[in-house]
Amino acid sequence: MLKLLRENVRDETRWQKLLQCSENDAECTPLMTAVFFQANLTLENVEQLVPKKVTSSFWEKKCNERVHSKTLLHLLFFQSLPNVRSRVQIFKKLIPKESWERLIVTTDDFNQIPLMEALARSPEINEEIISWLLPSKIDDSLWKQRTFINRVSTDLDGMNLLHLAVQNPRIYVLGTLECLRTRIPTNVWSELLKMKDVFDETPLDVAKRLNQPNEVLVELEK
Repeated sequence: MLKLLRENVRDETRWQKLLQCSENDAECTPLMTAVFFQANLTLENVEQLVPKKVTSSFWEKKCNERVHSKTLLHLLFFQSLPNVRSRVQIFKKLIPKESWERLIVTTDDFNQIPLMEALARSPEINEEIISWLLPSKIDDSLWKQRTFINRVSTDLDGMNLLHLAVQNPRIYVLGTLECLRTRIPTNVWSELLKMKDVFDETPLDVAKRLNQPNEVLVELEK
């Protein structure tokens, strides 16, 4: 379909303009829309949606249309689509390192960085994916980041990384917590365990309410 569309838009200038969606800064680019809806992305079809003269602003654009100022990296996880590793790997290959470093610490309207989006919604989380979503230099404030809402209230208000991981029914929660604990400094891990969301629940409280397995509860009591 994309190939057919390309053949019918013969004006190259028009095609390049369509790829960048420059008429309205709030809209998603065609690439962002593909990431939002398509589970089976390939390097070839992603490259077809990247302009010839690509700049950092193209990769780092935020989409306000329906998704509250999310970037490409947020959108990779937002719909809980499968093939997570391969989808992330494609963009890790295409996006310049400098833009990638900025993207992984960029927040949406809910104060979520892409790692938080992944923990909250992704059907797949492992050590490799987590490592791709962490900046080369990490300070404690990144681990302590919490969600907040600017426009609408949700049941994720005030949650930290551990809250988000525990409430995601799509992932192997114990394995995710173990991956996080190997990276988070011990003193910060202790702080995260004590943090409460807007419903006055710690990560352990959320785990108990959702009937997580006993081994998850044990992990959250360490």
